[in-house]
This record gives sequence, structure tokens and C-alpha cells, in this order.
Amino acid sequence: MMEEIVNILKTRSRYKDRIEHFEILPSKRPIYGELKKELSPAIKNYLLKKGIKLYIHQCDAIEKLREGKILL
Repeated sequence: MMEEIVNILKTRSRYKDRIEHFEILPSKRPIYGELKKELSPAIKNYLLKKGIKLYIHQCDAIEKLREGKILL
């Protein structure tokens, strides 16, 4: 599916002159993180029910927000 999207972007005149570089990277195994302090029970239960795990960069962002650090 991704290759199909890339081909559309490469061939349609509307897009082809606006894109400088295409690169399809190989997939990687996910790296999940852990929070120092648990999320609220409602959020934790929602994530568990949906089978959602937080990636390490998501945990890092949550921890920085908790510390009052601004993310730009």
C-alpha cells in the first residue's frame, strides 16, 4: 500500500515537483517504554482494553510534561 501512495506522489504532476526526496525505510521492532508514575486509572484501563502500549518516546514526552518541561 505504501508503494502505491509513493508512486502516486511521484507520477502526478500536482505533486512530483513539490517533493525533494523519497525513501522507504525498513520496519523496525517497536521499543516500548514504562512510566515512572502510573497514568490515571481511566486512561490506564482504556489503553489496556484497547491493547495499546506506549512507545518509549511517548513515555519520555509524558514524563517531561509531568516535570513541567515544554516540548517544542
